[in-house]
Amino acid sequence: MHHSLPLFQLIAAMNPCPCGYFGSHNISSNNTVQNLNNKPGTSTPPLKGNARPSSENRCRCSPDQVRRYRNRLSGPLLDRIDLHVPVLALQKGELYGQASGDHSATVQQRVLAAHQKQWQRQGCSNSDLSAPQLEDICPLTRSQQQLLENAMLKMGFSTRVLHRVIKVARTIADLADEDQLSDLHFMEAFSYRNLDRAVQ
Repeated sequence: MHHSLPLFQLIAAMNPCPCGYFGSHNISSNNTVQNLNNKPGTSTPPLKGNARPSSENRCRCSPDQVRRYRNRLSGPLLDRIDLHVPVLALQKGELYGQASGDHSATVQQRVLAAHQKQWQRQGCSNSDLSAPQLEDICPLTRSQQQLLENAMLKMGFSTRVLHRVIKVARTIADLADEDQLSDLHFMEAFSYRNLDRAVQ
């Protein structure tokens, strides 16, 4: 008997290290600041600094601790998560600052156009392409083949990851309404494999 697996999209979140501050920097201030819990007219003692990020990392985890923490995610599971996107703490002025980037409605139209482009080209979304279809839909230049080979050797990518990188690169090109895959599309796709990189 044939059973079809349900389709779903996995969105997950995790701390970057045991303490949660990997990649974040200390924020300090020279001015007297009013604590949110203080009564009006009272203040906390001044903090050292100048209300700017210092070069001191807030994280106190050793590289070995970070590696052990991240190794809780199995390789086969991590291989199947296409996009690893770090979300850093907001800096001063960013919480209520002017938002940058396109409006959500504009992004939505771009996504719908890319999805339609994929169905017109191959009759399915990029994520559903098989390995033989991927070779036919996404022929690689010698330069792109070299990029993938280097990634496999230096970053330890599995064949499964490389196929997913190609699909992400093809999707990036579709979102930009570009028919040809370029090295830049692959470089951006590689940048989304953040958890595959070794911790220094």
